[in-house]
Amino acid sequence: MKGKIIPLFMLLIPVSVFAAKKTSAKIPTWALHKEVAYPSEIYITAEGEGENSEEAKVSALSQISLYFNTKTNIENNLSRELSEKENEKKNIYIEETSIKESANIKSEAEFYCVEFSEPYTDKNAVHILAVIERDKAYSVYKEKIQQNVIIIKEKLAIANDKRNPVAGLKAAKESCEKAEQNAMLISNARIVKRLSKNTFSEEEKLLEKSYQALRECNSNMSFNIVVENDFKKTIETKLSKILEEEGFSVSQKESEAPQVIWARVESTLQTLPAGTFITLSIHIEAKSTLIENASPYFSYSRTMEKKGSRTEEDAYRRAYLQLEEELETSFKEEIERFYLGGNI
Repeated sequence: MKGKIIPLFMLLIPVSVFAAKKTSAKIPTWALHKEVAYPSEIYITAEGEGENSEEAKVSALSQISLYFNTKTNIENNLSRELSEKENEKKNIYIEETSIKESANIKSEAEFYCVEFSEPYTDKNAVHILAVIERDKAYSVYKEKIQQNVIIIKEKLAIANDKRNPVAGLKAAKESCEKAEQNAMLISNARIVKRLSKNTFSEEEKLLEKSYQALRECNSNMSFNIVVENDFKKTIETKLSKILEEEGFSVSQKESEAPQVIWARVESTLQTLPAGTFITLSIHIEAKSTLIENASPYFSYSRTMEKKGSRTEEDAYRRAYLQLEEELETSFKEEIERFYLGGNI
């Protein structure tokens, strides 16, 4: 007798249907007596419901987020089909939603130690309970808060060091970011453990200290520009314009600027029968005036191609115009990369 060949899809359909229906119809204890099963002194709970288990989990986590008073952005990677029906004089839109295997849940603060009960199904929906054990979650929050405190204090030490204002500004911004994260963790830790606002008060003060450091670092990023061997203030004007376009302030008085941009232009002049030829090179350094004998923390150098003209003045004009154009591109790029990119 020849064996029957059964198409693969005939085997898969019953399995898929069974997997989709894998929930209990029996009402669990938590649904009948939630306070008995999960006393509120020990647990935080939130019930969710949906057309299947994953949708019920998403719903439960949304309720958990409301408990913590946070905004939760739930991205389910939903696949939607929109069908349109006419009903008398208006259109009714019916949205059919199916949820993929896993829901991606993002929140302003992470929720730790979340567990889910076994789902059960009634005639209307699938129900599930999200559960957080208070003591267990608090231990996680506390550890993460202390880890962040160490990082914040390290960043503040760098921010308060005046020798490198660029590294200081970068560290101050990172400190603020980490302190903001810690403030959310502290808030959730208090909720989880039902603690007063005095708990973690010293750790919470680091947020204001971080923003104070950021304000000071920002105020220190004001520049005075000094150019040696300039041609009719061409380079000084160009450097001022670039810095101001990047959001920095430029002061004409050295005493009012915590930072100085020092530039020196070197020129090589060559007189030939065809005219005068000029080769320019420039070296630029930035350093802090807040520290005596401070070392430069930024430098830039370029040597330009030779430029010529019939008259010496016109040769200088052409050479400096070429240098201006180079500063507009390469110097501006380095400033952005150093001050506004990887270093800050």
